[in-house]
Amino acid sequence: MPDIDELYATVEVDSSAFRDAVQEAKAALQRVEYEKQALIHRAEVNDE
Repeated sequence: MPDIDELYATVEVDSSAFRDAVQEAKAALQRVEYEKQALIHRAEVNDE
């Protein structure tokens, strides 16, 4: 059975990877929102 230090290290790595994944997901959502707004703007300009 792993000792407490090994378990703690695993949790630290996992939580760090999770935080990184959350940050990447937030950045991806911001890019999608930016692209969506750009497409809406282009559609409005083309509509005029």
